[in-house]
Amino acid sequence: MSKQEIQTLIADLCKEMESLWQKKNYVYSNENTEFIETRIQDNSIVLPKSQLPIRGTVGVDVTVTYRKSIKESIISLIVDSLVRREWNKDCLEIKSRISDYENGLISKLAAIPNLLERVFESFGYKHYEPEVLAEKIRADGYRHGDFSCHFLPRLIAQELYENGFDPEKKLLFEAWDEIALRVTEKIYSIAKKTHNEYEILIFLNAPVIDCKSSYQFDKNLVIEYATDDLLLKLRKHNRDVHLDLINTVVKCKISINVNDTVEQYLRQYRLGAKIAEICVDCIRLVRDEDIGVITLHISPIDDFTPHIRSNYDSLYQQDLSIFVPKRFYFKTEQTEPLLIDQVHHITNVLHSYLNMFRDPKSWQNVEGLDIAIQRFRSSYDRYLPDDPERLLDIAFAFEAIFLNDDENKELSYRLRLRAAKLLGKTLEERQEIFDIVKNLYNFRSKIAHGETLDAKKSKDADKLKQVLSRAPRFLKDAIIEMILGNAPRGLTDKGKIGDWWRKLELS
Repeated sequence: MSKQEIQTLIADLCKEMESLWQKKNYVYSNENTEFIETRIQDNSIVLPKSQLPIRGTVGVDVTVTYRKSIKESIISLIVDSLVRREWNKDCLEIKSRISDYENGLISKLAAIPNLLERVFESFGYKHYEPEVLAEKIRADGYRHGDFSCHFLPRLIAQELYENGFDPEKKLLFEAWDEIALRVTEKIYSIAKKTHNEYEILIFLNAPVIDCKSSYQFDKNLVIEYATDDLLLKLRKHNRDVHLDLINTVVKCKISINVNDTVEQYLRQYRLGAKIAEICVDCIRLVRDEDIGVITLHISPIDDFTPHIRSNYDSLYQQDLSIFVPKRFYFKTEQTEPLLIDQVHHITNVLHSYLNMFRDPKSWQNVEGLDIAIQRFRSSYDRYLPDDPERLLDIAFAFEAIFLNDDENKELSYRLRLRAAKLLGKTLEERQEIFDIVKNLYNFRSKIAHGETLDAKKSKDADKLKQVLSRAPRFLKDAIIEMILGNAPRGLTDKGKIGDWWRKLELS
């Protein structure tokens, strides 16, 4: 068996299918395909540069429509040619030749080392360990339908689509030999594949990206506008997700050895969840709106890679939110796009954050920072922006990083003094931070002791509104300062940490 034999068989098979398509009475099953369309009304807000719609705002609707897809029509045309029974007498002879070429081709393809494993896995989830899959193939042989209904049609259809073939016109196609050559090369590349390639897709409600290209966060990490095509890819695997809440996607490419275990594949969702946490933490630190993950999905790069069954370890499973309190509804309220200087700021914070994550011991460089970030994250994931209960987590986060020297006297005063001195650049700024943190601490004590804040005096209501608005920003600034190194970094001795703070207090 040689590549040339397979290439010749593919070319002959395609030419016979084309002669079938030329018959006047030949009709194939060309059904409408599902599409996602984000539609805007005249009064809708769009992004100023790209004119892209902002989902979740007035006048913007996400709808499911059905229409013809050229690529899916080509696939249907090829599948019908290979597997559908033909009763038209004019087509029977051609159909017989197609069957002969198909059977001969598939028997030769089945002999290519490792191809059966790759074909078997590519039309579903990663189910079998490598040795179990090999044993199953030895016992059962190849499945003819995998080749006739999926593998060959998609390979050939992709080449036809890229060459501008129109399945409706059915014009004579003169490039079958070139198509056969490229399909043959693709078959052998699939058989020789050592790694499966995926994209981790983290779908966010915001911030909106006013650009049709990507912003680079890291070597393998980008953020971009969530197109309708991306939403369609998501909907095919999660029909319950709120597409009308999604504006932005963070992408990360990963590569997994084809012979890794099923457990190693499932771990990629844990990796994706951790990447989502880190990226969203950094975006939240820079931006002030209500930002959250709507859903997370790992998508194969091509049609010939197995899907990974989702396994988030409870982080992004809505049905577990009852037991692990977490919200999955984040509303788009602000419509200001992500600016390039904000991208650079997020990137700087992200790089420092990733270095800390890669070296767990480095978290000890800033005592209490890991706890502060956990509490900061919880203030978003568990509470709405105007919920006073989130002040508990914000206050705990302040305490973790500003009272990390174990000094137990005048806690409230030292907390607001240290925050004001670290974050304030002018006397006015320090005074504002000092007062806000003081009021935060007072409200925190009342909430912790069971007092409700629903019916407050006008003066207290204004203070509460101010604290809910400003305290999260001050906490973000403090965390950024400490991630970037302006903190008692590298100190684990409580006495030395206390000395660092005293120098700041007395400066």
